[in-house]
Amino acid sequence: MIIEFLYGLGLRAGELLNVKISDISFGLKEIRITGKRKKMRIIPIPEIPFNLLKDFINEREKLKIDTDYLFTTRKGRKISYSALRKIIKEVFVKKGNTYGIHPHLLRHAFATHLLDHGADLKSIQELLGHSSLTTTEIYTNLSLREIKQIYERTHPRNKIDENNKP
Repeated sequence: MIIEFLYGLGLRAGELLNVKISDISFGLKEIRITGKRKKMRIIPIPEIPFNLLKDFINEREKLKIDTDYLFTTRKGRKISYSALRKIIKEVFVKKGNTYGIHPHLLRHAFATHLLDHGADLKSIQELLGHSSLTTTEIYTNLSLREIKQIYERTHPRNKIDENNKP
């Protein structure tokens, strides 16, 4: 669930740790996030994370946790940043990949994947809660690198032809 919220919604670690059940509109399938400098934004919850969220809430209710925070310890305390990092590392160790894994990497992947699949920069800016489009443009550079690699690998003008040298 934590991975789905970081990657599927593009949340910062601090935003994730402060999500409350009361921030979620189950009817509208959206979540109210309080970001940096207490800036509020509404993020739609895609189908996969939404279904996992419903299951998660049902399991959580069985533990009789008496707090509004969504992500807690079994005793109902809000999880810490270090516990969050540990959880993420454990998930990725099971997948066989731990190099450079941290919560912000999942947010970065969220933005890059949206951009790679045609989302406009302004929409990504809104989803990430960036005040400035310049901050969001960092993700464009990652994608431009990938575009350059594809170009160099596939474009005919990039290949030297012995019969038709440039």
